[in-house]
Amino acid sequence: MKRWVLAIVVGGCASIKAPDGGPPDRMPPQVRSIRTKNQGKALLLSLHWDEFLAPASALSGTGVWTNPPLPFKAKLRGKRIWLRIDSLPAGCFTVWGGPGLRDFTEGNPFPPAPLWHSCPTPDSLQLRWTLLPPPQEKTDVWAELWKDSLPYRFLAWKGQVEAAFLPPGTYRAWAWEDKDQNQTWSIDEAVWLPDSAFLRVEGADSLPPKSAAAGPPWRRWVVDTLPPSLPRPQQTLPGIALLVFKEPVVPLRLPSGSRQLSEYALEVPMESILTVADSAGNPRTDTLTMDTTAYKPRLFFPIQANLRFPQLYFTLSRPLPDKDTFWVGRDGGIAALFLRDREVYAEPLSLSQEVPLTFIWEGQETLQVQVPACKFLAVLPVDSSGAVVRWRIYGPSVLGLPMVAEAAPGDSVWLPPGSYTLLGLAESGPFWQPIGLQEGKPYLRQPFLRRENFQLPPPN
Repeated sequence: MKRWVLAIVVGGCASIKAPDGGPPDRMPPQVRSIRTKNQGKALLLSLHWDEFLAPASALSGTGVWTNPPLPFKAKLRGKRIWLRIDSLPAGCFTVWGGPGLRDFTEGNPFPPAPLWHSCPTPDSLQLRWTLLPPPQEKTDVWAELWKDSLPYRFLAWKGQVEAAFLPPGTYRAWAWEDKDQNQTWSIDEAVWLPDSAFLRVEGADSLPPKSAAAGPPWRRWVVDTLPPSLPRPQQTLPGIALLVFKEPVVPLRLPSGSRQLSEYALEVPMESILTVADSAGNPRTDTLTMDTTAYKPRLFFPIQANLRFPQLYFTLSRPLPDKDTFWVGRDGGIAALFLRDREVYAEPLSLSQEVPLTFIWEGQETLQVQVPACKFLAVLPVDSSGAVVRWRIYGPSVLGLPMVAEAAPGDSVWLPPGSYTLLGLAESGPFWQPIGLQEGKPYLRQPFLRRENFQLPPPN
């Protein structure tokens, strides 16, 4: 009798996925070894990682780049990345990796770090700067440090920029939100700048990343080269338009019959020509035309006028009959309040928070707003060197509009409760354009001399 034997051979491929069970892998991939090879004038790099990399890992942009920038070709296969650099510079260069590289199993990103340096001796100390306020977590933020015409690029990570292998010298530096992900700054993208126009990098041995020297923080700015946008005119009285701007404006040409209700609000006759500028000095001229948009009354807080006295001073876009009355706080506190046509004068309440305030016109039209209950006295610092000639005051929003004001060193000013920042400037006048552009690169054109922060009321 014949017997047949059926043999079944089961073959399996090696799995690059982690086995089930156990804690998740939260560690980023690490470079295990690097091999180099010169091929004529080209350099070949082979980077062997400790685990498989995701096939979708970026091999340019936020994944791999060089300092200074060099053209290269990259290829990924499994645990290995090959790079070919055909045009080698005369000096040193560094290959960097970033979060565009991820491991396969968990997708853990590789934090920005140097992968390989061409010179046996590092060029300079590793530096670290904090970005204030920190950028949004999911937005790429690039930093550029320019030495003459040569850029060095670094990718921010968790609100900080770390730079290494910088040749000694003087640099222009900035960081920006790369919203369009093209690794190039455009004027509508916010920038972070150091408080000085230049950074000086001294030569030193490189330090491990955890020992990076921390420099002064970089501050966020928005480059303002555009004039204020014109709001839709709202008719308050026959032939009169109310304009409420999104930023403080300085009237340069007001037609007869105009009135400034606050730094944000103007009343201007229709069919007239108006010229205003923002605080950076960018002007615009418009001829106002009639608009039939439904109009609602507004309350405004003239900032500069309120600096001078403890009472609260407001202006109305629609007049009310003169009246001596009072207003109250939530705790039952009471204080006098006076109405004079468009103007409102209120004695302060003994509270340090906002309270509701209601106005009623004939026909039962009502306006209810939240306003500060009081103001606090603050004496602005005096600069002993005499270099600071005015303070620019940035404070909390009142009636939905941020406070921006100016005062001289040593002035006593009355301010609503909140957090304040003072910038000391070396020049006087209504305008301050801090950011300049040179060959398309932002820089601090007029650096401020001092920065002071304080809280009202002061903490106990």
